[in-house]
Amino acid sequence: MKKLTTLFTLLLTVATLTSCQKDTDNTPETPETPVETNTSFVGSVVVSEEGASDYFVKEDITVVITAIHDTTLDFVMNGVRFAENMPMTIDMGVEGVSYSVAGDTYTLSGDNIIPTAMGGPFDRFPIGDLSGEFNTETMTLSFLCGTYPVKFEGTIVK
Repeated sequence: MKKLTTLFTLLLTVATLTSCQKDTDNTPETPETPVETNTSFVGSVVVSEEGASDYFVKEDITVVITAIHDTTLDFVMNGVRFAENMPMTIDMGVEGVSYSVAGDTYTLSGDNIIPTAMGGPFDRFPIGDLSGEFNTETMTLSFLCGTYPVKFEGTIVK
């Protein structure tokens, strides 16, 4: 009986000490981002052409969020043309766009960003006055590509 009492006391002590141990995992939980990298939006680009009173519209443009860093993000506009007489479509990358997040909405801003296209810097058409926002449903962008005002409106590809 003495062995049974000792065993019971030992088990009770171990159970008490185990339940009082502190959680040693001090890693903070990473908040979930509402939108992940490789999120795509499809829509149209509207460009005001220099010296013209009308607009150039290109449908079915895909904008892909390619990277989300701590304070900036990168995106690519795939298959874009900015003028009727532009001989081909290009994929234009824009890196280092500042953002903030409130709820599920990212608010974008940037200025004097040199985009990439056709394998290198596209410095002839710097991105200026970039603003916009996107969430889990839609994206809007507005910026100057060189001197050309550009607007993009699209919806998320699910």
